[in-house]
Amino acid sequence: SSGINAEYGKLKPFVILVKPPPLERLVYTRREAALPQRLSGMKEFKEEELSAMIKVSDAIERHFAQFVDRILVNDELHATFKELLGIVEGVRMKPQWVSALWG
Repeated sequence: SSGINAEYGKLKPFVILVKPPPLERLVYTRREAALPQRLSGMKEFKEEELSAMIKVSDAIERHFAQFVDRILVNDELHATFKELLGIVEGVRMKPQWVSALWG
């Protein structure tokens, strides 16, 4: 068993891509989070790693945009999380089309 307990007919596929912000903003937000990260033992990212995250995110968007329902840019964590929760709640409440072939 896959550990997934989804009932056919209740499946609501909805894909959200959460992207990092532009490099300058990402460097700034990571710098702001550096002290708490250091204190908690979390890894600090180098600018090259942040740049790679953006490139991968852009590639995912380019290659799979047709499968993505919404794209969020994680410019500010709390605002992005609030927006994500709003999207999830909207999807949960709104009827979704599910192929009969999936059941």
